[in-house]
Amino acid sequence: MSARYPGIKLGDSIQLATSIDCGCDCFYTNDSQLKQVAEANVIYMGE
Repeated sequence: MSARYPGIKLGDSIQLATSIDCGCDCFYTNDSQLKQVAEANVIYMGE
């Protein structure tokens, strides 16, 4: 994740990769930068 999306921190990358690997339907976050990840259905809670 971090290589493809350089602005994402390591901890966020691990959580996103785990959610993708486990087949989660969505990933809830308060970090608007994570919306750029196309491989996951990221739900930004700030909206």
